[in-house]
Amino acid sequence: MRLVVVSGRSGSGKSAALGALEDAGYTCIDNLPVGVLLPTLRLLEQRDQAQPVAVGIDARGRAEDLAALPNVLSGMAELGIESSIVWLDANTSTLINRFHATRRRHPLLTASGSLEKALEAELRLLDPIVQHADRHMDTTRLSLHDLRAGILQVADPDHQPGRPEVHVLSFGFKHGVPDTIDFVFDARFLPNPFWEPVLRPFNGTDPAVIEFLSARPESLEYLSDLGALLLRWVPNIIATGRPNVTVAIGCTGGQHRSVFLAEQLKTRLADSFDVSVRHRELSRD
Repeated sequence: MRLVVVSGRSGSGKSAALGALEDAGYTCIDNLPVGVLLPTLRLLEQRDQAQPVAVGIDARGRAEDLAALPNVLSGMAELGIESSIVWLDANTSTLINRFHATRRRHPLLTASGSLEKALEAELRLLDPIVQHADRHMDTTRLSLHDLRAGILQVADPDHQPGRPEVHVLSFGFKHGVPDTIDFVFDARFLPNPFWEPVLRPFNGTDPAVIEFLSARPESLEYLSDLGALLLRWVPNIIATGRPNVTVAIGCTGGQHRSVFLAEQLKTRLADSFDVSVRHRELSRD
């Protein structure tokens, strides 16, 4: 089992880092007390945990628990658990600005104290983690995208990311454009099998409809252009920390042209991406 401990002062980007690791296939546990770390890992091992594990440990834990970290690390070594500790931090002025922007309360802030003093106290409290951290990441000048893209390289340089995921969705414009999608492509300009009486009862997965649309040069040219666009740019989008990309293709009713293109696009992209296809309007039937 591989374990990555993510820690750092409040506002340094721990939540974003854990989110990126979770998207990369890690089992993530935030705010785990140091005292229950070993029992948790033993339980995961008993369940034949195959995924790497990332835990977030920060100033919300008790001081005596944090001081026990060296003993916990020794216990992990005895169990044969490969581990690393990633310490995230930023300069104090940047952390203060982030707190002002989010209006969140620092966990160590007292009624009579200042945010700067709370951050200084937090650094002292987390010193056992700082002393044992083998990887450091300064997030002062990092955007959220940069942090998500960089955390895997820092936490696990040997990590081999899986193939990018592309979800292709066919739909009918008359039923509304889907939410939460990255690309929308319009297929309504293509010849419509709906107006062919013998093809109307079928959909874009049926051989007769496939033959009809494949015989139209504009269908194949459009398909080629869509495939080239996605092959070129999806890897760049995934590199920003996105776990997947969703592509929606619409025609009037979502029965023929969009279904045909979605299925054909899956075939064209399958060598480069993990592709799933869903036909929204067909699932209504």
